Amino acid sequence: MNHKNDSILAENILEELPFPGNDPEMLEIRNKPEPDYSLMDCSCNNCQDLIKSYLLIDSLVQDILGLEEEMVRWRQALLRHLPPIDAQNLKSDIYDNLARRYYDNKSYQSYLKRMYNGQDPMESKEHNQMLHRLKEGTDETSVVL
Repeated sequence: MNHKNDSILAENILEELPFPGNDPEMLEIRNKPEPDYSLMDCSCNNCQDLIKSYLLIDSLVQDILGLEEEMVRWRQALLRHLPPIDAQNLKSDIYDNLARRYYDNKSYQSYLKRMYNGQDPMESKEHNQMLHRLKEGTDETSVVL
């Protein structure tokens, strides 16, 4: 690994480290079963358009969840390369500035009702447990720099 004053050179990081998102084992972990779309009771004139929009929202939510996990994974990996006070601050703020939640959006509420029976996948127990394991560096997908 290239070092300059005990810091990581940003231009070399992608060349030196495998990206977990491209690992076939990681892709298998990320491919979670999709919800049962047949449960969508739709009686509108543009039902196919509505279903397509819900599927798009679902895809975007899954992308957001993956990006949140990556953010925590890499923040945790950087901790040991920071001065102690900065590492302490980053660890205490490791969840800061993750994706915002859309509770107040009526379209999102409708999506949750139809796709997940009102449960928000962005607040799922599974996702929260993954974020906690990543924060602690104990998940099998954790990164070590």
